[in-house]
Formats: sequence, C-alpha cells, structure tokens
Amino acid sequence: MLLTAKAEVDDRVAGLDAGADDYLPKPFAMKELLARVRSMTRRVNEYSGDDLVYGDTRLSVSDFALSATNTVRLSIKEFELMQALMMNRDIPLSTEILLERVWKNEAEAGEDTVWLYISYLRGKLKAIGSPVRIEGEKGGEFYLACE
Repeated sequence: MLLTAKAEVDDRVAGLDAGADDYLPKPFAMKELLARVRSMTRRVNEYSGDDLVYGDTRLSVSDFALSATNTVRLSIKEFELMQALMMNRDIPLSTEILLERVWKNEAEAGEDTVWLYISYLRGKLKAIGSPVRIEGEKGGEFYLACE
C-alpha cells in the first residue's frame, strides 16, 4: 500500500501500475487507512507467492497442484481452501472463517459448500498418497494433521 502526498490521478495510476495493491494519498482519515488494511488482510491468501509444504505434501502456487507421491491439480476454490488450511495448520478454522476467506461470503455458499470441498480435498490427499489429513466434522472446525 502506498501512502503518499501525490494525489493526482496520473500519480495513482503510476503507483498501482508499479505494483502497489492500494494507494492512499495524504491527508487521509485513520478510519479509512485501518479499513484498507483490514481489507488487505482479508485478501492475504492472494499475496502468498511461495509454495506451501506440510509433511511431504506440497501445494504449488504456480499451477494449483497438490503433490506427495503423486500430483493432482486443484480447482481455484480447492486451492484457496487448502492454502488456508496449510497457512494455519496449527489453528483450527471454523466453517464461518473458511466461508469468509475462501468464498468471500458469497450468497450461495454455506456450511454444505465447505463440507463438500473438504470432502473433495480429503479424496485428493488420499489419491496422491499424502500422510496429511483434514480433521474436523461438518459445521465445526477444520485443521490439518500429519501421520
């Protein structure tokens, strides 16, 4: 995020084109700065460019692949869900948090949606021969465990 005194449209465009995710000219209200920071933290999974590894299982950011003994490609939502679980593997994540992070509170998404995608990922972890498993029950909290 750029915080700058340059407020002209051309300056904003140049800053965003240079790679900034947000641009806030001075003077700014502290409430707006805090709201923009909260917004960026909700999108944190979009900024992670590194592959994630847990046990012998790798989640590849570049091609949405999940691999252990074998490799399988994930859909965007499967990838985002697995990424959230791997980035927080020591922290149980509630169904509500997963809905907020992965489905961004999409109106049609609900508890059953999360459960369906957890089931998909459990099957894919098994298919690639991973010792990693997703623990948790429908409507509750989910976390990764490794044998």
